Amino acid sequence: MLPVISQVALSSVLGLSVLAGALEARVEAAAVVPGDTVVGLSAADLLLYERGVVALAGVPYAEGLVPSDYVWIERTLGSLSLREKVAQLVVPYIDGGRPSSDAAAWRRARRLVEEDRVGGFIVGVGPWRETASWLNELQRLSSVPLLMTADLEWGPGTRLRGATVLPINMAIAAAGAPDLAYEAGRITGLEGRAAGLHMAYAPVADVNVNPLNPVINTRAYGSDVSVVADRVAAFVAGVHSAGMLAVAKHFPGHGDTEVDSHLALPVLLMDRERLDAVELPPFRSAIDAGAAGVMMAHVAVPAIDPGMDLRPATLSPGITKGLLRGELGFRGLVVTDAMNMDGVTGQGTTSELAVAAVLAGADIVLQPANAGEAIDGVVSAVERGVVPLARVEQSVRMVLAAKAAAGLHAGAQVNLHALAGRLSQPEHTAWAGQVTEQSMTLVRADRRSLPLEVEGRTVLVLVYGDRAGHRWGADFEAVLSDRGARVQMVRLSRRSAARELAEARRRAAGADVTIVTSYSRALPWRGGLGLPENVAGLMRELAASGAPVVSFGDPYLLRQIPDARNYLLAWSEVEASQRAAARALLGEIRVAGRLPIDLPPYYTVGHGLMLSTGPLGAPAPVH
Repeated sequence: MLPVISQVALSSVLGLSVLAGALEARVEAAAVVPGDTVVGLSAADLLLYERGVVALAGVPYAEGLVPSDYVWIERTLGSLSLREKVAQLVVPYIDGGRPSSDAAAWRRARRLVEEDRVGGFIVGVGPWRETASWLNELQRLSSVPLLMTADLEWGPGTRLRGATVLPINMAIAAAGAPDLAYEAGRITGLEGRAAGLHMAYAPVADVNVNPLNPVINTRAYGSDVSVVADRVAAFVAGVHSAGMLAVAKHFPGHGDTEVDSHLALPVLLMDRERLDAVELPPFRSAIDAGAAGVMMAHVAVPAIDPGMDLRPATLSPGITKGLLRGELGFRGLVVTDAMNMDGVTGQGTTSELAVAAVLAGADIVLQPANAGEAIDGVVSAVERGVVPLARVEQSVRMVLAAKAAAGLHAGAQVNLHALAGRLSQPEHTAWAGQVTEQSMTLVRADRRSLPLEVEGRTVLVLVYGDRAGHRWGADFEAVLSDRGARVQMVRLSRRSAARELAEARRRAAGADVTIVTSYSRALPWRGGLGLPENVAGLMRELAASGAPVVSFGDPYLLRQIPDARNYLLAWSEVEASQRAAARALLGEIRVAGRLPIDLPPYYTVGHGLMLSTGPLGAPAPVH
């Protein structure tokens, strides 16, 4: 709860006269926060405290702040120049790991901290120890603590190599109840905070109702609104329980697009009634759960933001201020999606985009093409009266409050000696493995071919990956080999020629068992989804003869292989998924996952067949 202040105290914040003798009354009314009270604050600090309380009323992550936090926020805000204030709103990208001290990446990061004085960073993939060490160094260079953020959609290991990699969101939904999403959030928060990260750009609150969506897909919890909304709320609660801040994305929804906003501007052509029914409920759920932030999408929504020129929600006051702030009542941080994505870059220069985002209502301008230009653009707009100074200061206050909520003003350094014992904890990896096994979803099964018997038999594993030279499938192969199979691997890609497909057919004809596996998945910047037709044709031939088809990515693969008699969804390419899928086909684990999506025209949410352990014959329907 926010601290209580008297009406006299409120009047001072609003610039009205303060009666003689009111200070004692203000102190008595406000000194209610355990562990940190206003008793002993100077009159000047008490006014700072009161100003902060009023300005941050309703901000979800401000509820736990104590008087000294508010004083720090207001003092820091007052100490910054205009350019330094604007810089607090800019969060550029850095790679994970640690570049050498003479590398261009290190010089750039140092310049961003010491000269541009940015508010924080979005951190890419790198080894956990090197990443944490570098973040410590950058924190030491900064006069104001840096807010370290990252895309942690399915666990800390997706950015911190060596930390726990969790099942992807759609797998978590397939595995069971929303409490699994809570635990995923909790593990993410614990390990991420231990390594020096403070804010997760997660959960994905998009409802993936379009099977052709090239960029969301398994990153979403599903295609059912209630499935997604319940798990979004649970993940937010889990992240916050561990002291990390959660940012739900991509508002007002990116689940019904066939265009990747990394490459172009998608347009949502549905009416407001549809938005209220499908796209918005998960964001309402996130807000109700106390999400610290909401990330805006680079998608145009004419039903909310009509006009001659389409513009992304990121730059739309009607969507940010009108819908998110106004109708949904969100008081937390508004974060842009990455401002170097093609879905927004066509709208103006770097500085123009930053100004437009701030005017629309953004508090954090994420990953601009050039941080210095973004800062200079907003500074110029303030000096020209285009952007009100008060508008900037309120966003700065909210960024500083996020830093205070994360405890950064009390110390932002990570204990590197203790870190090894806090990442990939045995209970975390065991939980991830168990949920991965629970997520295995058997969509179709032929009683004559499952479970597989492979001991002493020649097993051909056809492995498709989008990129030539991929090495997917090693962990899947290892399980089969350990069970006595003579495994042959044939790897195909988008570039596979006719002779490679012919060789795959020849090997399949001579094998005792053939298994078809696909690692095709939705990826940013790729722009499309699905198998090339020559590969899909081969897979259809093999699947029609009974070869099990396993998807380690796109679950909608069935639309290209509609006659598959055995179809197993393993959801992602990680080691745990590969091993679980192999064990599922062998009958070594109980398979009971359920679809969190519709697979039109065949199956609906909740469908799933059960394959019990051991050679028990036909899989039985799950009831």
